[in-house]
Amino acid sequence: MRALLGMVALGLLTLAGCAAQRTPATPDDAAGLLAAGCRAEAAQTWRPLGTGDPFTINAVARGPTCPQATVILTIRNPQGDVVWTDSHAAAQVMTLAYRHENATALAAAMAEWIDPNTTNLKLTRDLPDWPEGAEAPMAGEFPFYPETFVDRTEYLRLRNTLFPIYCYVQGMESIACLALEHGRLTKIGVQTFPG
Repeated sequence: MRALLGMVALGLLTLAGCAAQRTPATPDDAAGLLAAGCRAEAAQTWRPLGTGDPFTINAVARGPTCPQATVILTIRNPQGDVVWTDSHAAAQVMTLAYRHENATALAAAMAEWIDPNTTNLKLTRDLPDWPEGAEAPMAGEFPFYPETFVDRTEYLRLRNTLFPIYCYVQGMESIACLALEHGRLTKIGVQTFPG
């Protein structure tokens, strides 16, 4: 009986030792991995009406390697409040996808990615027209896909009220466009472009 109890005790100790070896990674381990991996940042300013205190636009990339990095875009109003944030895999954003071999290249690409001057769309009047009877607005042969809450009436209201807009590449063949209305940024939709 003592031999059987000894074997059971030994088995339990062995299992405890195995369990200790399989302890999941801690937040400190993850932080250490990211610290040793890819870290890149970029910042721009945006003056929606060309004057006044600027909004700040920041991009931060983190990942075990730069091709595996996640990029987070954050826009803050002049008071420092977050008014928009979005995240993407760097490898899935056209502006970043082919320039993420290291942190220096990725930071330069992110500065271009968030630059408010990289698109001709500055005001809602610059958005493509949505003719009556058309399924969606068109910019040449490329459709603009409004958000589900933006019907034709709302789209034309926005287009006629001349709100500032900020657009940025959000994939391999499209840009996301945000309208600044009464201090709040709202996504209007996505403009496609050739990939």
